[in-house]
Amino acid sequence: MHAHTCPSKFDRSCSFSLLLLLSLAVLTLGTSTALASGGENEKEARKNETNRGRRTMTGLWVTRAPAPFVIQYDSGPTQELTEMAWTLVEDENGLITGFNTYLSTSSVDNPVTKGALCMVGARVGSRIVISEAPIEASTTPIFVFECEQRKNKTLRCLGHGLANIEPIALQARLSLREESIEAVDRVTEDILAICQPE
Repeated sequence: MHAHTCPSKFDRSCSFSLLLLLSLAVLTLGTSTALASGGENEKEARKNETNRGRRTMTGLWVTRAPAPFVIQYDSGPTQELTEMAWTLVEDENGLITGFNTYLSTSSVDNPVTKGALCMVGARVGSRIVISEAPIEASTTPIFVFECEQRKNKTLRCLGHGLANIEPIALQARLSLREESIEAVDRVTEDILAICQPE
């Protein structure tokens, strides 16, 4: 594999291309309202606390198979597919930041589209909500995911677009990559300079 470099971390076009190549290549438990009583309840409470401690969105999540979605165009609804790679960090309060790189295919005039989106989200137990915005307009949300984290390494998600894009709905399953994400980390600084500038 040839090494790719960008002349500057602010060369957005080059950075995004590197990010897409690298990312796509490696392509509730709420607070109880009453105190538990009895040995079994205490045991279950400890188990729930342990499971909550293990859950995290930090890492690289990729679609297990191309995710189907339907989008409404002027000519009518069209079914398409997309592959996604989410690079995310979750803090100790369950707040999530990161970005999504995607590659979508369509049977319409434009068969392939790709890009990157900034992401922010939050967790309550196994339930997660994530909002995303284009990197070129990072304060304008266009899409929302509602996900459930299962067995800590699997996500089942439904997504829908907001009012500033065509009506769209999506189903997706994503898995946490076991491998190191150092390859993605090499260009993370460039994308976060836009999604999360200091």
